[in-house]
Amino acid sequence: RRVLFRSYSGNLQGRTHRESGPKGGLLVDVARGARAKVEFVPFAPVCFETVTVDGLEEVDTLERILARFRAAWQEARRADPGDAHAEWIVRFRVSGGTPAWKRLGNEEDRAALASEAVAEMGLLDAEVQAGALHPVVRVDEHLGRQDVLGTALRLLEEVRAGRTTLPGLHAEDLAGLDHPDAGDPVAYVRSLLDGADGELIARMLGPER
Repeated sequence: RRVLFRSYSGNLQGRTHRESGPKGGLLVDVARGARAKVEFVPFAPVCFETVTVDGLEEVDTLERILARFRAAWQEARRADPGDAHAEWIVRFRVSGGTPAWKRLGNEEDRAALASEAVAEMGLLDAEVQAGALHPVVRVDEHLGRQDVLGTALRLLEEVRAGRTTLPGLHAEDLAGLDHPDAGDPVAYVRSLLDGADGELIARMLGPER
């Protein structure tokens, strides 16, 4: 009998949305003269997942938003089926321009959406998290403006494309957020600024424009 490998396995049960996806261990089958077979075995009875739902420019009712939640959840499970016996706690994250921005900004409406998602999708629990929501705007209509808004939009585009940097705006200093693009400064800043132009227009011109 030999110890072939020692490693800390981490938590076998996720505790928050920061520990998303299936949790478990590796079952290794070692036979003399054969390559070891490694299989992931899920252990956690409860899994956490965060699902980002965007592209809501044409979605104007809570019913249609719920349909988008359902489609995004099904796509997430196709990409990573996980344990068929696990129960899921899901956070649906929405942001950007949408005709339903006021309703998504309302806590009671978000709670109602979460309850519907639990009932329809067989979830253990759900939360609807609202990011920067605003009315649908056409950014290209304002890029040529010769005022503060136009200047800000053009600067935003330059920063997002990586052609311009702002003093002190370094990806590694922009808070300690876990993000898949954190190692790529341009991609990281671009992700942080995603949708910022629409929000900027809505804030400067007023949400009722």
